[in-house]
Amino acid sequence: MEISFLLVLSLAGLLTALHLFSRLLTRRFGVLTDAIRKMREGSYSHRAEVGGHDEISELAAEFNDMADRLQTTE
Repeated sequence: MEISFLLVLSLAGLLTALHLFSRLLTRRFGVLTDAIRKMREGSYSHRAEVGGHDEISELAAEFNDMADRLQTTE
C-alpha cells in the first residue's frame, strides 16, 4: 500500500514537471513565432526576446541578426 502511494506521488510529480517544462518551451517558441509574424507584416524593428543559452535562444539571436540586416537595407 505504501509503495503504491509513493509510486502515485512520484508519477504526479513527474507529470507536473513535464507540464511546466512543456509550457516553458511553448512560451519561448511563441515569442519567436510572434516576432516572425510581426516581421512578415512589415515591422522590421520587432525583435525576439528569448533568453538562455540553448538552441531556441540561438535561433532567436539569429532571427534578430537577420532582422537587423533587413532593417538596415529597407
